[in-house]
Amino acid sequence: MNHSIHIRIANKSDAVNIASYYLQLTDAAKKKFAPHDFSVDYLSKNILENNDYVSVIAEDESTKNILGYAVTQLWIFDYDIDRWSTYHIPIKNEDRKYCCFAPSVADKYHHTGIGSHLLQFTKSILKEKNIDFILLWGGVKCYNIPAVRFYLKNKFKLIGHFEYEGGNYDMLLSINEK
Repeated sequence: MNHSIHIRIANKSDAVNIASYYLQLTDAAKKKFAPHDFSVDYLSKNILENNDYVSVIAEDESTKNILGYAVTQLWIFDYDIDRWSTYHIPIKNEDRKYCCFAPSVADKYHHTGIGSHLLQFTKSILKEKNIDFILLWGGVKCYNIPAVRFYLKNKFKLIGHFEYEGGNYDMLLSINEK
């Protein structure tokens, strides 16, 4: 790869580029990755200026094109809390120990290490916030074998299975585990 990649926290001024990044993903990639609305207005007001989210981008330093985007929600939806309780993992949002993570890498940059860099950078921010565990936001599609392998390689544990628009795996990462 002949790109110099910069990983950083996204800010409001990145909304247009993040929206453009999302639009250039294939339909198959969009189906696997859709944690929130990708309109510029929604990104600006609800994600990039909201302290309940951490957004990280990987950008080509020379072109400023976004090659990867990861968003972390610092709280868990009630329906996810209910599902995780069936695995005997009690989550309480008021404890602020769990978060939901949704990474994406542009199709032509898969298998280049960008996803791992996004995860490592995000983990460093979450450690500062005293978050202990990362859940996959919406799980990972069972048929998405490369993504499942990516998470396992990065020390996520397969916790359970659920059905939502097909089969999905719930996976968990302990941030402080070596």
